[in-house]
Amino acid sequence: MYQSIILRNYSAPNNPSESLIAGKISFANYFNAIDNIKSYMDTNAQAPNYSWISQGNMSYYNLIFMYAIILDYYNIRGSLPEYVSVNPWSVISNPNTMSFTETQIMEAAETVEYYIEVNHVLPDKVVIGGYNVTMPQFLKLLTTTLHNLNGTYAGQILLGNFGYPTSYSETTTGGILDQDTYLNLARSVEYFMFDGRAPNYQSSTIGNIRYDSLIYMFSQILSSTKQIGKLPDFIVVDPWSKISNSSNTFVSVGNVVLFSSVVKYFIEKRHVLPINVTIFNFTISMPQYLKLLSNCLNYINGNLRSNILLENYSVPIGVSEKINSSLFDEEFYMSLSNNVSSYIMDNGNVPAYMVTNLGNISYQSLIYTFSSILSYYFDTNNLPDVFYFNNWSVISSNNTKFVSINDILAAGKSVADYIEKYHTLPSSVVVNGSTITMAQFLSLAVIGVMNIDNGFSGMIPIKNYGSPTNISEGINQSFGISNNDLIDLASVIAEYMEVNGKAPDYQNSTLGKVGFNSLIYTYSQILRSYQVINQTPSFITIVPWDLISNSSTVFISMEQLKNASTYIQSYVSSYHVLPSSVLVSGVNISMDEFLLLSAKAVTFLKSDLDTSLILERLNTHISNNASENIMKGDIYYDEILEIADYVVSYSNTNKKSSF
Repeated sequence: MYQSIILRNYSAPNNPSESLIAGKISFANYFNAIDNIKSYMDTNAQAPNYSWISQGNMSYYNLIFMYAIILDYYNIRGSLPEYVSVNPWSVISNPNTMSFTETQIMEAAETVEYYIEVNHVLPDKVVIGGYNVTMPQFLKLLTTTLHNLNGTYAGQILLGNFGYPTSYSETTTGGILDQDTYLNLARSVEYFMFDGRAPNYQSSTIGNIRYDSLIYMFSQILSSTKQIGKLPDFIVVDPWSKISNSSNTFVSVGNVVLFSSVVKYFIEKRHVLPINVTIFNFTISMPQYLKLLSNCLNYINGNLRSNILLENYSVPIGVSEKINSSLFDEEFYMSLSNNVSSYIMDNGNVPAYMVTNLGNISYQSLIYTFSSILSYYFDTNNLPDVFYFNNWSVISSNNTKFVSINDILAAGKSVADYIEKYHTLPSSVVVNGSTITMAQFLSLAVIGVMNIDNGFSGMIPIKNYGSPTNISEGINQSFGISNNDLIDLASVIAEYMEVNGKAPDYQNSTLGKVGFNSLIYTYSQILRSYQVINQTPSFITIVPWDLISNSSTVFISMEQLKNASTYIQSYVSSYHVLPSSVLVSGVNISMDEFLLLSAKAVTFLKSDLDTSLILERLNTHISNNASENIMKGDIYYDEILEIADYVVSYSNTNKKSSF
């Protein structure tokens, strides 16, 4: 509720005093104090000397300061804080008291994190704003800043004096803490430190975490937050015995992503895993790299940008794979990545394979899959919606050749152009130097369209498929199909070909069976169109193969239609009348037919589709029936689309032009 406040005269307090212990007060506590203060001032027409809160009596000066902090918090965040950090006024008003900003603490966290990863020990101090801050002091600053960033706390971040822990012990062997858990852990540490020293350890759901590990963990969280602007969903905790081991190294998420393309390219070129990969000064084995890949994926998905602890792992034995090629959606491959990371953490080695509901995925395939996904992330800064998985037996075969999306686009144009010129399928098409059958092309085409639709630009292996054995079709008229239905149809075709090892004779649609030949033409049109518009169409018309294969059928390309439009415009400018016809692709086209072609072209382009149109012969237009009642002016884009839709609808009904 927003309500105007009546300003009244109040006298200042007679003798402000305070008896306050530093700490946190809750929303309920500071609101209760508001009621008490208001009641006192309405009764006495005077501000109080102090007001009681859970930390003691807060002075008049400190009350003003605290509520100013609360209102400033509200002004920035649009809500009131759950807790407010309070300190004695004698501390706040002391010119020697040092306060820091959240940004300063996050920058210091980066410094401490880096120092630990290079030297494998805590630094003695960190310099913040020109002040030497000890590690116990820094631990307190970390926990307070963490909750300020989370929006839980409001208040100053003050530098206090805290003693060192009295002993060091740790029982955790490592694990993962989600955001709620690490925030609660930070709160527990902070409350402990109100007694004046840092804890020896703090208990958690994964065991006792020692003082050194707490500083490293909270530094990682704040360093990551500085990079991406939000708290991570989780933090990976490694025991201090591993962090302090000078033989262990740390690798950044950025470097793992950067070199994923190198590993992917090596596999596609040589059909084997590399023995190792060198990331700047570090030579990393493939088992180690699998750990980096799985952790990296989890970190990206969980908004965590900490460096990854690298340990030694051996090559697994008993590698096996039993899975059909399949589409992995993001939920599936992220679950797979999580399971791989958990396996490595629990077992101290990489898996020979991972069991999934789709089958067993081998160690080698895990490396190739995760490298491909991160290579996509490197190119787009996004994780793909889907990944098309192929068995390691395919990837590792020396006979397997990989083609790019651009290779498939070029082949799609070649096939579509051939069909429109010769009214039949070509026997083969050349893709990146490899001559493939139409069955192989259909597989590449549907996978290519799915990958384009999902923004995935990875290489695709050419696989062997049998030709259809009994092609049939059950559609007798053209019909439109949406992008979603096209993608679903592509997925069904890809799955059929993997299971059966051959191209389908047909695929069912809402209007009947779409034959193999029509499927080839439909998806080759999409690929050709994408080369021009760089978008997948929101719909495309599927045309019966009987019409496409009829040698009397005339195809008019968008480019030919543009040239005809230029001719007609020039003709009208010169003679102030429409020509009787226009020559396109060696055929004389009447103005009625040109109008229908133009209207269809507009509807196609509106749907991000650049493809050839089929010439429909129309009844001769009777010029005496033409009429017009318009004024000079501009026609808006939406009106043009409405007119185009009307022309197409009218012509379909009456089989003649509408002007």
